[in-house]
Amino acid sequence: MSGRHEKEKGVNVQVLLRCRPFSEDEKRNCAPEVVRCREYQREVSVSQNIAGKQIDRIFTFDKVFGPTAQQKDLYDQAVVPIVNEVLEGFNCTIFAYGQTGTGKTYTMEGECKRSKV
Repeated sequence: MSGRHEKEKGVNVQVLLRCRPFSEDEKRNCAPEVVRCREYQREVSVSQNIAGKQIDRIFTFDKVFGPTAQQKDLYDQAVVPIVNEVLEGFNCTIFAYGQTGTGKTYTMEGECKRSKV
């Protein structure tokens, strides 16, 4: 086994986060922005208003893609390295996780423009 693979043997899981842009419904309803991405710091802050007091929580990830990230950026930075590992014979998985409506399909497929039939 090569030295590169031996070094990386302990790195099994990376957690990447993508914040999708607001949907048209969210824009139309003037939904509050409660999630803010700081891509360079690899942080996401979540704001909550509890009993009139604003509480911000900060979470750090291996990589953060904000709502302006392009599908190509996500693919190049997050998927290509995994595909290359698969082509080298390693077993790899991309696992999209989150609540309904949080953007899993958007992240995996991009924006879907459905034609009206």
